[in-house]
Amino acid sequence: MTWLDSYQPFDGVRLNMIATPNGQFVGQAGSSREISNPLDRSLIIKLRELSDVYVTGGNTFRSEGYKKPNHGTLAVITQKPSQLPDGVMALDLDTALEKLRSLGYRRILLEVGPHLAAKFLSENLVDEFCLTVPKGRQVDARGILDSFGANLVLESESKIEDTLFTRWRRGND
Repeated sequence: MTWLDSYQPFDGVRLNMIATPNGQFVGQAGSSREISNPLDRSLIIKLRELSDVYVTGGNTFRSEGYKKPNHGTLAVITQKPSQLPDGVMALDLDTALEKLRSLGYRRILLEVGPHLAAKFLSENLVDEFCLTVPKGRQVDARGILDSFGANLVLESESKIEDTLFTRWRRGND
């Protein structure tokens, strides 16, 4: 079993992010791709395959160059739905998860920036937080989690080729 095989389908809301050890979520040009690496990108692909829908914010959609996927559903939380390409679902922030659930989506993957992540985490709407920290340690990941004010418990961690992969889950609340 490879480290990627430990990620299984998950009914609920899964948040996936990457950050530097000092808590930066993007590089100097404003994209998380600048701090990503091939291992992180393989995790992104795996998590999308395990999800019914993946959701991003309008700013992330534009800065990361998202396109309509060939497989799966992409939804964007945006105030400008007319700027989305055909085949991409527009969501309102306040009702995003409720709408997705009403449409039958059970495995929801959030690929949002820190502002939206903080909102979902502070409202206790995230069931699992997958945080990748290249060249990071658990103390770095914990600091990033704490900066969101999230009340999650470390479920697992793996260090692969100097990249730390952590999974945090809600406790029994």
